[in-house]
Amino acid sequence: MSLEHLTPPTYYFADHPIPGTEDWQHIASAEANIPYEWEEIHFWYSPTAKQYFWASGGGCSCSDLSDFINTKSDFEHGTKNDALRALKRFTKNQYSDIPKDAVRACQDKIRQFKETA
Repeated sequence: MSLEHLTPPTYYFADHPIPGTEDWQHIASAEANIPYEWEEIHFWYSPTAKQYFWASGGGCSCSDLSDFINTKSDFEHGTKNDALRALKRFTKNQYSDIPKDAVRACQDKIRQFKETA
């Protein structure tokens, strides 16, 4: 189960939101399609907190990013620029398998996202 399609993010194998994420809006994701492995990063925006939140990771097919997300504090957070820097940091390492076009599409979605007042 990928966090990408969960707005707000929910517990692994559960249908209720992680407390404190109820108003989060999914903005963008970037991921690699690697046989037997995964690598992904997902971004949300909280109108209440007026902040961006993101989670990222990678591993073998026996796990999933949502295995490691249990509370709101498991997400990184910050401004739009912080989110863009996090995407760059996560995908710029020499081992990243996320396609460059997926990274650009994710950047564009974050940049174009209109924060609600």
